[in-house]
Amino acid sequence: MFRKIFLYPGPLWRLTATFSWLSATLAVLVVAPLFLLATLLGFPLHWQTAIIRFWFRWVCATCFFKFEVIHRGDYDPASACLVVSNHQSLFDIPAAFFAFSGNLRMVAKRELFWIPLFGQAMRAGGFIPHFRSSRASSAKVLRQIERRFKGGMQIWVAPEGTRSEDGRLGDYRWGSFGLAISAQIPIQPIVVLNSREALPRSAFLPRVGTTIYVVALPQISTAGLKSSDRGTVAKRVHQLSAEVLAHAR
Repeated sequence: MFRKIFLYPGPLWRLTATFSWLSATLAVLVVAPLFLLATLLGFPLHWQTAIIRFWFRWVCATCFFKFEVIHRGDYDPASACLVVSNHQSLFDIPAAFFAFSGNLRMVAKRELFWIPLFGQAMRAGGFIPHFRSSRASSAKVLRQIERRFKGGMQIWVAPEGTRSEDGRLGDYRWGSFGLAISAQIPIQPIVVLNSREALPRSAFLPRVGTTIYVVALPQISTAGLKSSDRGTVAKRVHQLSAEVLAHAR
């Protein structure tokens, strides 16, 4: 009865969704200073990651989202890797945290780092700001990703550059692939399904009660590859991701 009335597409789903956003705001007010304090006090990296994961679980629980993860290959939470994802929704990032247990960070919009306290916490915790229209920013992002790899972090990127308007997979940019090759770390492709239905790009309220699926494909080794191979690798990852999306329709 609750699902039929209060979860999407029930008649009162917007009421539940409004509560979800209010709870998410409360979570920021609670978790951001806690996370910032943990970074300033030098808490171990995995403790910091646990705080981030707790925040995402809080937000997703209040949205009544469910996550189903399918792993098609080996995954080492202790090893650096480049997590390459399609991008359909703001909830693609929480989906990655549900799928992987490593010290995951990501490149995020620079505007998020301007939010008082929240932005400082993100910067201190290893998240990477990116101003999309600036080439200098792109070069700086790549250097920061390289430093994170050396520290054993796993970096989430969406090579499409922006969220998909219609759910189709856009072209992949090559920059992050070249960096993974330079660092000789594996590439971990993932495909997130149904996140666009959970929160479409043009929507404000989440469609509470949605199930989001994550398919973690086998890792792609970069051992022995050269920078000139980055386009070939990018196209291969794009093809694998497109096949999963096509099969899901």
